[in-house]
Formats: sequence, structure tokens, C-alpha cells
Amino acid sequence: MSNETETEVNLVFPTPVQVSEIADSRTLNASLINEINDVRKVTPNGLPNSWSCEVYTTISNNCRLHERPGFAGLVRHIESETKKFADLLAIEQSSTLLRIADCWVNIYGRGHSQEIHAHANNILSGVYFVTAPAGASPIMFHSPDCDLMLAPKFSELNDYNNAAVGFEPQPGTMLIFRSHLKHSVKTSQIDEERISIAFNLRY
Repeated sequence: MSNETETEVNLVFPTPVQVSEIADSRTLNASLINEINDVRKVTPNGLPNSWSCEVYTTISNNCRLHERPGFAGLVRHIESETKKFADLLAIEQSSTLLRIADCWVNIYGRGHSQEIHAHANNILSGVYFVTAPAGASPIMFHSPDCDLMLAPKFSELNDYNNAAVGFEPQPGTMLIFRSHLKHSVKTSQIDEERISIAFNLRY
């Protein structure tokens, strides 16, 4: 019999973020930029009063981008990638499919950011990057319990103690995650525009 204590580490409640590199995104993005420019010409900034950040957004304008013909190509990719993620999570979809509930554009310029938030009353959420110039701000995902516990001093940060993880935006990349997962966007330090399309899904 060994006198050495046996120890194992189990990961419980993992927090998955699906990262998809959309095929032929260059063609898709060129089309989306034209559509977004058309929307922007006639749609004022829909920045909610509750947001303390600065960014051009259509979230409050009820544009429902996913219902516009010019966004049909993106919608097909959202639906396809959502199915992959839903299958991974074993989300029941045999009788009722998850559907896009809302979809909006966010355009970040110098000094623009997004505070920490989650998407209440949804099942899955996601973001698709249309443009992401060099130096564009990352999207940050925050631990669901980071504001509930007293933080110790860490000698180094690793996968077991990180309170936030960043993903560098790349044109043609789509991220999908559970809607309760808190996220933010760091303040932009560049003049070029970082354009993303966000979306929520539920039954």
C-alpha cells in the first residue's frame, strides 16, 4: 500500500466559448459592410441610457438585422454554427429550434468601449466580427463568480484562476456562448472602426 496521498483535479461547470472561422468571409464581409452602411445612413445611434460606454449601436432601434435580405448569408452561418454549439451542449432541438431573437451592429471608434454585461432572458449569444483592424480591442469574457468571492494573491495567472479571458477579434470570426456569460470590450485605442454584429438566440 502506498503512503502517498492520491489527488486529482476535476473541472466542474466548464464555460465553453465556440470560435468559428467562417468560410469565404471576405465576400460575406464586403456585402455586410454595404448593408451596414445603408443602415447607418438612416438609423441614429441607439445607445441605451443604461450604457455608460460610447459606441454606435442599433440595439435599441429594433432594426432586426437578421430579417433584412442583405443579412441572409450571415443568418445561415449563425444557424449552422448555433446547431454545432447546441449539439455540444446537448440542448434539445428536436421539437423546437433555437431562433435568432435579435441582432444588432456595434461600431467602435477611438475611445469607445463596452462595460461588463450579460444578455438576460436568452439561451445563447454570439458576435461576428466584420472588421477588426490591427490593434482592435479584444472582447473579454469574465468569470461568472469573479465578483462573488474574495480574490487571493496569485503568483501567476493560469486556466484555473483567471477572472477574465480575452479573444482578439479577427474579420470572419464568430463566437457563440451561453448568454449568462459576462463580457466586455476594452477601450479602443485606434481610429479605424471595429465593426461587429451581435445576436441572441432562444426558443
